[in-house]
Amino acid sequence: MGVNSAGSPQKPLIEANCSYAISGFKGINAAPGECKAQLYPESIRIAPPFGEMIQIPFRWIRSCYSENYRLKLALHTGEAIEISALGRSHDDFYRNAVRLRNEQILKDMLMEEKERGMRARALCAINGSDGTMTLQGECELRLYETALVVMPDAGTPLRFRYSEIASVSQSGYSLEVVMEGGERLSLKQMGRLHEPFARGLASAISDLQGKVLGLISGLFPSADTASLSALARLMREGRAAKMSDIIGISPQLWAQLEMNIERVGISEEYEFLKSIAREGKICIGVKEGLARDRDGGEIYLWFLAPVYGSPAVGGNAIAMEAASPEGSGRATYLFRMVPRGEYPKMGTAMLDAACDRAIDAINKAMIDTNFRREPIYLPDKRLYEPAYQKYLYAAKSLPPLTFLRAAFIGRVLHINPEQWRSDVKSLLLFNTSTTNDSDVWKSGGEKGD
Repeated sequence: MGVNSAGSPQKPLIEANCSYAISGFKGINAAPGECKAQLYPESIRIAPPFGEMIQIPFRWIRSCYSENYRLKLALHTGEAIEISALGRSHDDFYRNAVRLRNEQILKDMLMEEKERGMRARALCAINGSDGTMTLQGECELRLYETALVVMPDAGTPLRFRYSEIASVSQSGYSLEVVMEGGERLSLKQMGRLHEPFARGLASAISDLQGKVLGLISGLFPSADTASLSALARLMREGRAAKMSDIIGISPQLWAQLEMNIERVGISEEYEFLKSIAREGKICIGVKEGLARDRDGGEIYLWFLAPVYGSPAVGGNAIAMEAASPEGSGRATYLFRMVPRGEYPKMGTAMLDAACDRAIDAINKAMIDTNFRREPIYLPDKRLYEPAYQKYLYAAKSLPPLTFLRAAFIGRVLHINPEQWRSDVKSLLLFNTSTTNDSDVWKSGGEKGD
């Protein structure tokens, strides 16, 4: 069972009499008699009069809503918990439970990203790309370094990246944000904070664009302004951009990127993977702040190498390699492009399209986790360990990351160059030797969890 027991001298923020029931794989366990529901900063606890206290960490809660004065919690573990008979404490308990859960999720979603200090209350309506309304109601708006965050009063926080905003428009006291994928946010009733918030949003978008352009300019000091602007759009917020797209701007830019691959010390891996990859689909990305290059400046440089098309090599995979701080462990991560059973039936055009979709998902997942790799490869059971619970919401709820976790087929550790090349070849061949997506590759270099 996913819930766990706890005992603590800490005083609860709210405590109320209640009844509860837990449903899961073993049926329903209804607690007889009266118990107490306690609200703590990081969890809800249920204290029966006789028996073990039950603790429900906010990180374990997939959804939280109120229906007919019953608080319903769906957990990532597959269980559901219903807390009822809270009496006059119901509304206060529910409102604060949602607020505390959302603060915890937001902290995990943003991966230590800093807030810019601008908040506002608003009436928010969000429509999907098909026009269907997905959210309507009161919310709090917050501006962070890379994203606008919507905190619904009843619901889960939503993150809208500045780099994916297509347009922002104002009409009276209404602010409309249109995302690249067609999603629309309508923000109203901000009162006196309407203009300051609009200015803050414009400033946040501009600052992020300037940061990306500055990073790109530093890598390509001799490039012209038009080329730099085009490249900054392709590589915004650390995205890995395709070789064919960059060469379309300027062949010299790609050559300089390859020189930077050598500068950060991953040229040997790059040259080997390039020799077996579909070359025009190779991607390179760069982001500030996560690794140091040999000249002492901060840089995180990574590349993606799609491998498919040669039976002798194997494939149906995208290999991801990145520069790492000196002295840290390194590994190459490989992801399946399409289900193994479908791969032999697909022609080059279909594989090219599948490759583009997979690259897009990898880009989004890496940005969602601020380029951390543990959320990608850790097995589900380890996400509930205290050290890794910060990744639980993202791993279970963000579509690009759930796709990437499902597509993950193995990592090859860098023990020595000969072992690394041998294991990469072994994994690629294994990936096309079976049609069962559940089959797992193992090697002497990777023992698994």
